[in-house]
Amino acid sequence: MMIAEHSVDRAFNLNAGIADENLQALVVLGRSLLRLPTDPVVPTSAMALLLGVPELAAALTSDQPREGLCTLHETQRFLDCRPDTPSVRKAITLKVNGSSDVAQYNVTLPETGEAMETRLRYVPKETVRATKAPHFHGRLCSDGALRLQTLPLSAARLGEYVALAGDANPIHVDRTAAKHAGFEDVIAPGMMLCILAEMACCKAMQIARMEEVRARFLSPALAGQPVTMIFAPTSGGPRAKMRVFVVGPREELHAIVDFFSARF
Repeated sequence: MMIAEHSVDRAFNLNAGIADENLQALVVLGRSLLRLPTDPVVPTSAMALLLGVPELAAALTSDQPREGLCTLHETQRFLDCRPDTPSVRKAITLKVNGSSDVAQYNVTLPETGEAMETRLRYVPKETVRATKAPHFHGRLCSDGALRLQTLPLSAARLGEYVALAGDANPIHVDRTAAKHAGFEDVIAPGMMLCILAEMACCKAMQIARMEEVRARFLSPALAGQPVTMIFAPTSGGPRAKMRVFVVGPREELHAIVDFFSARF
């Protein structure tokens, strides 16, 4: 879909590093929810916490959907991100492309080549209420595929993540706002699902860092319910790919996350 109604380039020179205490808190949160025996690595997708930096957050929230629409996270991409790099001042470029129903944000760090791409969709609440979650089919992965179930994603745990990420969308923490937008309850941020999937994948496959992460968000994960990560290796060679399906308790498909690494 073309989204060329407006395009704005914005450049910043700011502290691009993520506070160590926030990364550590994210690791602790992930370990607890995934019930891991030891701390997971800081995932590539933890670069999402950079969007909470005030200067970037203000720019991102300046583009709001028109009255009657809510914001849904559609896709996400991380390329060669190193969120645990020590905090230094570096250039950040933000490019915003948008239309009446879609927005795309591209955040790049030119000096290091790190990049994030976020695509949002603006939809009416009637569409949200009417949309049915796709069902996960076993044929999407091999028999005996590894599964890892989280603890229930309680509203309190969602609040912990939102506080770390600086996510301003009220549908993740405010039940009234979530219901007004067409959801049954508050929902987990897509970035949070992506981060948990990467932590689980790195731990299960003993990988230190992913080179690239691509996620598609297909249905809301409601507060109070667990999600299950289902692992499906899809290719080998010098740049291996692992696909993780994020599935709800009724086998509803919440997200598909593809991870690329030098090897598995």
